[in-house]
Amino acid sequence: MKSPRFEHTVARRPRWLACLVLVSGALGSGLGIAEARAEGVANTQNAQADDARQADVLFSAGKAAFSTGNYVSARAKFEASLALDASASTKLWVARCLDHEGKLNAAAAAYREALELNGQLKRNLANRERLQARIAQELATLEQRIPKITIRVSPNADGVQVSLDGAPLAKDALPNPIPVDPGPHAWLVTAPHYRDVSRSVVARESDAHEESFSLESAREAAAPPALPELAATPRTETAHALRPEALRPFPDSSQTRDRTEPSSQRVWGWSVGGLGAAALVASGYFAVHTLLLVHDADCDRNWLCSDGGLRTIHQAKTEQTRALVTGAVGVAALSVGVVLLASSPRPRGSASQTRLELGLSSSHIWAQSQW
Repeated sequence: MKSPRFEHTVARRPRWLACLVLVSGALGSGLGIAEARAEGVANTQNAQADDARQADVLFSAGKAAFSTGNYVSARAKFEASLALDASASTKLWVARCLDHEGKLNAAAAAYREALELNGQLKRNLANRERLQARIAQELATLEQRIPKITIRVSPNADGVQVSLDGAPLAKDALPNPIPVDPGPHAWLVTAPHYRDVSRSVVARESDAHEESFSLESAREAAAPPALPELAATPRTETAHALRPEALRPFPDSSQTRDRTEPSSQRVWGWSVGGLGAAALVASGYFAVHTLLLVHDADCDRNWLCSDGGLRTIHQAKTEQTRALVTGAVGVAALSVGVVLLASSPRPRGSASQTRLELGLSSSHIWAQSQW
């Protein structure tokens, strides 16, 4: 006969085995989950390390482009590096690029973002404070260079809208100085029942001034000018005003034009005459050069010349031909100019005396005229 304790022991053994199986399964699952999590963390850390290395490469390339003055390319590389790894120093270089591009307001915004980013990142306290002071100093210097323009609109009509470079400004921004970038800017002021007023203003660094815009009513601008009132004229004065001797013809438009504007014929006369005088001066130069060449030619009294003398005589003949041609052109042009001036209509009231004197001497040709 079996003992009841023995039977009890035999009946309970399968339950302990089931508990051991469940516990070992749970431990195995926990270990698998922990291993998967550890592997995921390792992969994330590896990806972050790769991003950090790529960000360092882009940061170095941006500094190299900045040193050569290619600020647009440098800013693109700094922004790509910033997308991979957030860094306050990288944002600082973005602000510096914007400053050199002339985008001072965007540069100031980038400096402020660098300050905020530097305060959020966990790094050495001393380095963070040193970078914070540098960013704040550069920002303060930049803010002094930003131009500021204050807009004044009169009258202060309802619905006034001010636009800067095509972008409307907020109404609460008008009483305060508006920061703009250096360079030309297009301003437009509109209001209901008023004519639009546009203006181009050139802003310079560290400049601060006011721009006043005066609105003109659209109805007043479109209204025709009022006609003056005519006083009643007595019949006797009207009859006197309508007498034939009182009706004078209007002056001829051509006569009026002659009093104020020179005729085109006189302009042509002076131009052609001046050209002829210049040609005569050139002819005199060629003639003098011809005489000098003949004098310097290597020839005897019987005009027996050496090879060099023959070349000189040939050059003298060429200069003589030039003198004759330019002299003929000068005389012809001067004659045409004199004829045009003499036959051109003169303004009323001007003197009608015409005198022309020409002279020729051994050294020069001269001309003198009076109209």
